[in-house]
Amino acid sequence: MTNQLIPVFAGEISGASVQLCDARLLHTFLESAQDFTTWIKNRISKYRFVENQDYLLHKIVEQLPSGRKHKIDYHLTIDMAKELGMIERSEKGRQIRRYFLDMERIARGIINPPPAPERKTKKALPGCLTLTQQDHIKELVKARAERVAPEKAASVVIKTWSSIKSKFGVSYKEIPQEEYLNVVSLIERLPIEGELMPKAMPEITTTTDKDYSHAKQHIHNLKAIGRVSVDDTLVNEFEEELTKLEQCLVRAWTEVDEALLRISVATTFLKRWKR
Repeated sequence: MTNQLIPVFAGEISGASVQLCDARLLHTFLESAQDFTTWIKNRISKYRFVENQDYLLHKIVEQLPSGRKHKIDYHLTIDMAKELGMIERSEKGRQIRRYFLDMERIARGIINPPPAPERKTKKALPGCLTLTQQDHIKELVKARAERVAPEKAASVVIKTWSSIKSKFGVSYKEIPQEEYLNVVSLIERLPIEGELMPKAMPEITTTTDKDYSHAKQHIHNLKAIGRVSVDDTLVNEFEEELTKLEQCLVRAWTEVDEALLRISVATTFLKRWKR
C-alpha cells in the first residue's frame, strides 16, 4: 500500500515496545453507523479485549467556555485493530486489515516502506525574475498597502499588481530579470489614493566641481558598503545602479529626473537591507 490510511505510532505496553493506532481514526475509516463511544465499548465487551494488553486508555480533560469536558482516547495495538477491521465484514474492514499487515511487514523489514513523496522545490522561471527579486517586489506591494487605511489596502494591492501586468504584459514571475529595476521604479512611482504625497524636490539650477566631488565620494562609500553587506544576488545590481547614478552626475546634472529616480530605487534597496 502506498497511502497511509491511519497513522501508526510507537508506544509501550507492560514495558514492551508496540505499534499503536488511534481508535477514533479507525472508527472514522470503517464508517461505522454507531457513534464512537458505543462502538468501541461494545467491541471491547463482546470480544473481550483487555486494557493494557490490547489497548491503552488516555483520559483527557478539555477546558471549554461552558466548563470542563472529559474525553477518553483509545490507543489500539495493531493486532486489535486488525481484528476490529475483520469483524466489520466490509470492504473497508478488509482494506484496513491488509494495511495493518503491511505495516507489520515494514516494521519487521520484510518489505520496503513506500517512497516518500518528492518535495517540490520552488524555482524561478528561466531568464525571469529570481526568487529574491520576486520577494522584494511582493514586499514593496505590501508596504504600499500599509500606507493607507485598512479598508483601502486590498484596492491598493490589486491596482499595483494590475499596473505591473499592464506595463509588462505578463505576471511578475514571468518578467525578464533585466526589467527588475524598472518594476521597482514603477511601484515607487505609482500614486496611492489617500496617501500624503511627498513634497516636490527643489529645482537644481547649478552645480560645482565641489558638489560633484562630494557626490562621487558618497557613491564610492555606498559601493564599498554594498560589497560587504548586500545580498550576493543583488550586489551587482546595486553597484550597477550607483554607476548609472554616477554617470548622470558626470553629465553635469543634465539628466536630473533620471538621477532622482535612480536615487529613489537605491534608497528602497537600503531601507530593505536595514530591516
